[in-house]
Amino acid sequence: MRQSVILILAVIAVSLSACNTGKRDNNSQTNGTEVADPAHNSRNSLDWAGVYKGILPCADCEGIEVEVHLNDDLTYERVMIYLGKEENRFTDNGRFEWDENGSKIKLISNNNPNEVKSWFQVGENKLFVLDIEGNRIESNFPPETYIFEKIVNIKE
Repeated sequence: MRQSVILILAVIAVSLSACNTGKRDNNSQTNGTEVADPAHNSRNSLDWAGVYKGILPCADCEGIEVEVHLNDDLTYERVMIYLGKEENRFTDNGRFEWDENGSKIKLISNNNPNEVKSWFQVGENKLFVLDIEGNRIESNFPPETYIFEKIVNIKE
């Protein structure tokens, strides 16, 4: 009899400990989505300065090898090599600006300062290539096709 009571109490204790008390941590989630802390974004939380490299798809070549240098002074240099082409190396430089959320950058070329041709989302040791409107690219290629990996850190 005594063992039955102990077993029943143990089952009740385990059951109660598994119940959701209904308390919420207001800092972690609201309506099932994470609440972004504006004090923590890519610009001020990541070591984003550095050299990033990746290969983009190309319609009439083997691919475009791209290297993007992001400097602490908000300048950039981009080198694009069209693989399998004779005159294949192009260099662009200028400055970049962060979006209001501090998570995306747009490259502004010294050659044409009125036109933004490239957007990137800045991640931990990665640049995500975005479309001309600053959105993720949707295509038939795997998503990792549009991710540049950081290959060199630049320290102040």
